[in-house]
Amino acid sequence: MKAQSLGMIALSALLAFTACGSDDDPDPQPSGDGSGDGSGDGNGDGSGDGDGDGCTGQVAVTFTVNDTNESFTPAGGLTWKGSFDIDADTNTLSVDPGWEAPFPLLFDDGTNGDETAGDNLWSRTVMVDVGEAATSFEYGLVRGAETNEDGVTAGDSEDWIWTQTDNGAFTVPGCATQDIDLPTFSIKEWGDVDVKVEVDLNVVASTWEFETPEGGSAPPPFMASDTLYVHGPAFGGWTNFLELVDDGENGDAEAGDGIAYALTSMIAGTELSPNAGLHSPGDTVPFVFARLRDADGETIREEYKDSDSNALTDGVTAFVQFPGDDDFTEVETGTEPGLESSNTNVTIPSATE
Repeated sequence: MKAQSLGMIALSALLAFTACGSDDDPDPQPSGDGSGDGSGDGNGDGSGDGDGDGCTGQVAVTFTVNDTNESFTPAGGLTWKGSFDIDADTNTLSVDPGWEAPFPLLFDDGTNGDETAGDNLWSRTVMVDVGEAATSFEYGLVRGAETNEDGVTAGDSEDWIWTQTDNGAFTVPGCATQDIDLPTFSIKEWGDVDVKVEVDLNVVASTWEFETPEGGSAPPPFMASDTLYVHGPAFGGWTNFLELVDDGENGDAEAGDGIAYALTSMIAGTELSPNAGLHSPGDTVPFVFARLRDADGETIREEYKDSDSNALTDGVTAFVQFPGDDDFTEVETGTEPGLESSNTNVTIPSATE
């Protein structure tokens, strides 16, 4: 790979996924059948809405995000995304197992369930119909999604910023009469530790194997001269792709030697990723390397994973740089254990480890 300037690609159309097994969606999606006990049509993660004759009415559900650290800019707002739709006319949630828009926006202006304008506590109160059967939902948080009066329109501009391992979840019991206040989700303050991920493209070229899709043609092999990208929350988000560089800077031994890298500081706080920041000891930083290629006018994303969709670590090295240090320190690189589809990750040590 030749020395390259910093590049970021944000995919604006649906990507086709091939190779390396089924690709995991960084924006978690529901998988249960959630059939419900009543006459509702619920499926997926949302259980049926159970329109039994014995119970009627609605309960209020409130969700709050604490950003008193001001880690995220308000531009574009915050969006409560989940296995539901919002009816803008009635402010009522209904089950949608496909996680399709519109979703409810959060507010920090003293309206729509927000108590105090400008306090960096973003809130939204919505209504849920009550029936004889329980109704269950899962959810997370999106920043910067394309917004309109009804909520958001689904698109690859979405930036999934939910940092917990599992989706949030709540259930409205059958015949419920009590309103529900969901646990507040707090956005942490950014730290001051930089992360560097590095990959030997020659090792990748000799390791990475691609599966031929059924009825399709075999993908071309990865060559050490090909461009490789990294994506993940520390590198501009899961829907953006930061191009690796091989420029002899930032501890890169030699420009053009086939060992390429990316830094969180390349993208954090820039126009391309205004709401990414540096890290703190104890943080786990997930990421995946990927190739983007064109196939008959369609962008194909292929992640550096095996046939079981688990991230490969061959040729991958990670480093951290603490404030005041001139050099980067190598840290252990691993994958997320026990998942059907895993990403690469590193955990930030303390400065004394």
